[in-house]
Amino acid sequence: MADNEFMSNPTHASAAKIQDCLAGMTYPATKQALLDFATRHEAPLDVRHTLELIAEDEYEGPADVSRAVGAVV
Repeated sequence: MADNEFMSNPTHASAAKIQDCLAGMTYPATKQALLDFATRHEAPLDVRHTLELIAEDEYEGPADVSRAVGAVV
């Protein structure tokens, strides 16, 4: 079995995967807006779960979301 982040914690999505799922998102956006967008666009469960873990902030762009994801995974 490969020793990588996904295998060690399959419930967390990578920042890159989250950004792919949030393509087309309008910023700035709140955490709830990110979750709503992900849900409407049928993002995988690991993406939605990881977004639920980020801080309750307003995010100015994809880089802010990636930093927030990095803080929780």
